[in-house]
Order: sequence, then structure tokens, then C-alpha cells
Amino acid sequence: MSTDHILDILRSVVREIARIELDGIDRTTTFTDLDLDSLTVVEIATAVEERLGSRMPADVLTDLATIGELESAVRRMAGGPDAVTSPAT
Repeated sequence: MSTDHILDILRSVVREIARIELDGIDRTTTFTDLDLDSLTVVEIATAVEERLGSRMPADVLTDLATIGELESAVRRMAGGPDAVTSPAT
């Protein structure tokens, strides 16, 4: 699963739950920067889990602080590599 696809899923879920746009943010943007509390982050992660049909361990959810950390957790959950790699040319 590509980074762009994961970020599209995250943007969609955040739009639906938190009613905010994620356009223009990067992987280092914190949930605090977005004014999201921990309960909202768990709701977002749960919605992402439902979309992908997989579960994240509860301890992972409590440690998420940035969009990039959530993206990495989603990548691991989806069975892909955690590191962002460039597409082959």
C-alpha cells in the first residue's frame, strides 16, 4: 500500500470524524497541532481499522502523536513495510 493511498485514507477519516481538512500538513504534524484529543485519535484509528479490516494493538494507539506515526502504524497493520520507499522506475 503506497504512502499516498494511506494518507488519502487518513485524510478521509479525519475529515469524517474530526471535520477538519488535512491538505497541506506533513507527517510531522501532531494531533495537538490539529487540536485533536486522544479520544478522537482513537476514533480515527478505529475507523481506519474498519476500512482496512485489520486491528492495531491498543498500545500502539495510545502512543500515536503525529500523522506520520499513525501512517506507519497503518502501514504495519496493512502488512507493508514501515519505511517509506520510492516507487521503482
